[in-house]
Amino acid sequence: MLIYLISFLMTLALLILKRNIKIKFSSYYNINTLSHFLPIIPLWTVMAFRGASVGSDTLNYQNIFVNGTYSTLFSDSMLPRAPVYTIYSHLLAIFFNNPQAIIILNSTIIISIMMYCISKFSSNEIDSWYIYVTLCYYIFAFNAMRQGIAMAALLMCYCFMRVKNIKRAIIWLIIAIGIHQTAIIGIVIIIAMLKPISLGQTLKFTFILFLLEYFGEKAGMYFFLRIFPTYAGYTMGNTLHAGDSYTKGHYLALFFAIFIFWKIINMQINEKYKMLVLCKNPYFYNSVLLLTVYIIGTVIFKNVYYVSRLIIYFSQISIFLIPDILKSETIASNRILMKYISFPMMFIPYFVNIQSYLPYVFFWQ
Repeated sequence: MLIYLISFLMTLALLILKRNIKIKFSSYYNINTLSHFLPIIPLWTVMAFRGASVGSDTLNYQNIFVNGTYSTLFSDSMLPRAPVYTIYSHLLAIFFNNPQAIIILNSTIIISIMMYCISKFSSNEIDSWYIYVTLCYYIFAFNAMRQGIAMAALLMCYCFMRVKNIKRAIIWLIIAIGIHQTAIIGIVIIIAMLKPISLGQTLKFTFILFLLEYFGEKAGMYFFLRIFPTYAGYTMGNTLHAGDSYTKGHYLALFFAIFIFWKIINMQINEKYKMLVLCKNPYFYNSVLLLTVYIIGTVIFKNVYYVSRLIIYFSQISIFLIPDILKSETIASNRILMKYISFPMMFIPYFVNIQSYLPYVFFWQ
């Protein structure tokens, strides 16, 4: 457990150092990229150089990679389900025969995309990295690494929709679907982010979503299993994964209540657009709506594992949404209160979940 805590604390310390110390480099070096990547090297190291026993699917991904070195691309059974990932895996196998290569490169892709999104779109890098780790998106990729890459790709899709770059958003959506079929849910992100919505529209859509998810559960399960029959074995919720998903959803719902509704209730009518101006995010309420989809879905489908694998794509928006809300609070005492109530609580699900990734070993041990 110590290595997870040390890498996490080192990352936070380096991010704080980066924020407070400005170092001038020669124009021949890309200081922006370098300064963003250096603080997260500890997180990348722990993810990339872990042993096959760390994470339930780590060995499985290595075996798939090894098998790919002995088979042709078109004979690979994964090609129809994950064409982008399969092609990428076979290309990598041309240059490397060590199965650790796929873990290292997958980790590099995930961390690099997160670095780009957070450095480019977050209103507070330190808070966003804290949320990314403590709400278990980081550790989730240790198990579901292929979906972890798809999640990162959909986060790029969300970020490009925020700046109205629909073409790039669609490209990243296609890439995500080609990596993991469940990323098709990203179509909802494209639709939800087409046009900024108001608080009133958000509340209306939330009510409609609740009715659809509550009364349409069976129909939704039927259509989902028709599209993804491989998930038929996960229809019962008495699994470790379902429990973990509900635990994380429970805490995220709590943070949502603290950060969103408490904030909205206390906003004065003549200042209702203050949050949008200060955060420079006209799609703030669109983001709230997408996170609401996750929260309602987690509560209603808390015992259905495959649903959690779908709606987790929406939950990662909290990486940007929570720092936005904190930044919008102009009263320092309120901001400190909100942060010191919620941030320590975020550490609880992380502490619980890392127990499943012990003992930690490096691949050479």
